[in-house]
Amino acid sequence: MCDDDDDDIIFIEAVASHGDPSSDLRQSEFDSYERLQNAEQAITAARCISSESSSNLANVELQGHNRCTSRKLKRKSTKKARCGTQLLQQCEKRKKAIEREISASMKSKCEKYVYCCVSRQVFDEFPEAESVVREVFAERNISDQLVCDENRTNTNIFWYRKCIEAIEEKDSVVQQHTFAIVLSDKSFKELVQSKSLEDFVSIQKLSYPVANSLLILIIYGKRINKIHDLSIELFDNYRVQYHYVESALDFALYLAQISRALAKLQRHCAFGNDRLIFNVDKGMKDGTPEQLIRDWWEKMLAVICGIQGVQKRAIMSAYPNPFIASKKFLEKSARALMQVKLHARNTFSFLVVVAFIYLGYVIFLKSGDGFPEIDVDLSDVVSYAVLAVEMGGYAVRKIHEGNALHIAQKGLTDEGKAELLTKADLVSNFLILDVLKRFPGLKIITEEKESYISESDVTPYRKDSYSTWMSVHNILAQIPSRRLTLSEVQVYVDPLDATQEYTEGLTEYVTVMTCVVVKDEPVFGVIFRPFSNETVVGVKDWGVVTSFGEKVDLVDLEDTAKKIVVSRSHAGAVEEMARRIFGNSYEIEPAGGSGYKTLRLLNGTAELYIHQTAIKKWDTCAGDAILRSLGGAMLDFDGMLLKYGPTAPVVNKRGLIASVRNPYMYSKKILLN
Repeated sequence: MCDDDDDDIIFIEAVASHGDPSSDLRQSEFDSYERLQNAEQAITAARCISSESSSNLANVELQGHNRCTSRKLKRKSTKKARCGTQLLQQCEKRKKAIEREISASMKSKCEKYVYCCVSRQVFDEFPEAESVVREVFAERNISDQLVCDENRTNTNIFWYRKCIEAIEEKDSVVQQHTFAIVLSDKSFKELVQSKSLEDFVSIQKLSYPVANSLLILIIYGKRINKIHDLSIELFDNYRVQYHYVESALDFALYLAQISRALAKLQRHCAFGNDRLIFNVDKGMKDGTPEQLIRDWWEKMLAVICGIQGVQKRAIMSAYPNPFIASKKFLEKSARALMQVKLHARNTFSFLVVVAFIYLGYVIFLKSGDGFPEIDVDLSDVVSYAVLAVEMGGYAVRKIHEGNALHIAQKGLTDEGKAELLTKADLVSNFLILDVLKRFPGLKIITEEKESYISESDVTPYRKDSYSTWMSVHNILAQIPSRRLTLSEVQVYVDPLDATQEYTEGLTEYVTVMTCVVVKDEPVFGVIFRPFSNETVVGVKDWGVVTSFGEKVDLVDLEDTAKKIVVSRSHAGAVEEMARRIFGNSYEIEPAGGSGYKTLRLLNGTAELYIHQTAIKKWDTCAGDAILRSLGGAMLDFDGMLLKYGPTAPVVNKRGLIASVRNPYMYSKKILLN
């Protein structure tokens, strides 16, 4: 508007300067008004166009927003539909997998004979897992193969296979090479942080009866991602794997997978490459004698290399005397039919055997030097020996508490008295040997020989080896390292000392002992009192210590009781001899068990221990080693140290006198009298 007004003013001034003032002025006013009117119409039209275009633009933007929103909703619905389809596919896949497993378990008997035994402690610590595990096993039609052991107090899971002997109609149980331990993520983290995981794994592997077994650590809870190197080290050193389960369903599925895998392994072993084993009875039924015998021989030769005990007994039952059958066959002039052709595979095997025989001849006979000697560390042997006696002593106490002694007589002593044997002797012996046999080639001399007792008999009395190990671990770590040649080492074991008193309920005399001997000399001894939970360990050139961490020192002679302890059940004439030699200044006290009497010398409640009748070396070895660690010894009545080497007799018939100080002085009195 301002620009138009300026133009009008200029136009009026120009007209006024060139024509009639009045007419020109009216014409100019009319023109100016018309121009102003046109300008207003143009401005109004522009405003209308502007508002219309703005509204159109807003409508376009709104339509675009609605279109984007509809696209997003459509995309979300498509994604949701896709997720639903994937879930349905996964459910269908899982359903088919379960159906396949059920079908396979119904077609094969292997799944019916592999049992998963879960400790009750597992379900107590993770209560949400029990119902889920049972449901998963029921889905796979193997609910009967899930066993909950109510008696075990650990968190172990093991698998066993039930074997049926068709001929003898007996059942037997074989534990599998795989077992598992369930740990919470917190417990596992504490083991890793305290650097005691390897000790824990080692003890668990030792306590499992199957050699070269696979241990799986099932960690229930959150995952720890920074232990990759540790997992590799555990598998390389101990054959240990670990697996995380974050929920009860993961835990149940993992147990079912292991059970299924072990069952598949058993079926593969049974129905693998040796199918002819199960087709032996499908031979010829009719035919001439020559044809029948030839058919029998062919099947025997085909399966004899891989035949199992059950099948072998079945064949022998059908053909009780193959030599008579072959003799009759030879009488039929059919020698050519029985010739066995040597195949290329058999030829190669024969050459390999010959090569190994020649190699053994070169190593052992021609060179004169066998394989290099195996060295062991004394501290390792000591650790296993202490663990062994504590596990054996625990069984001794549990059997007595359960009043299941099963007393029997195994013979007579030299004095004609009954020598008793109990279930505790056998169970303790089994558990101790089970630990010590981890050293291959270690010579073990024990009071109880191999017996009919089995793993199932000792399982109720097997102690948690990890807690036992940790109770004495700090003490055993103090024992100095010393390299020993394994061929020069032997171990004496007394699984239950003072059996007579044990049967009479005099448990204060009962001990369990082991002793390590190098050549003729006892270098280590351990005495465990199961009913007072006291362990005494003595090592040569190191000293004596108790399980409470107390160092044992000599009691002053003035404070030592003037007592002589003698045998309670095998006394002989020792009391008369002691009074004749040492006079009435000493009090003579009958007591049970050689280990107990040795401990009396250590605590100063007795000064001498004298035994006159025959005594076994496993009764004296541990006590002798402990006394020698403090400067004392056990001597025979000739004043000679007892010898425990491989050439020494097991029975000492030359008497015994023991003291924690000056043993030779006391033995001299016996020699002079």
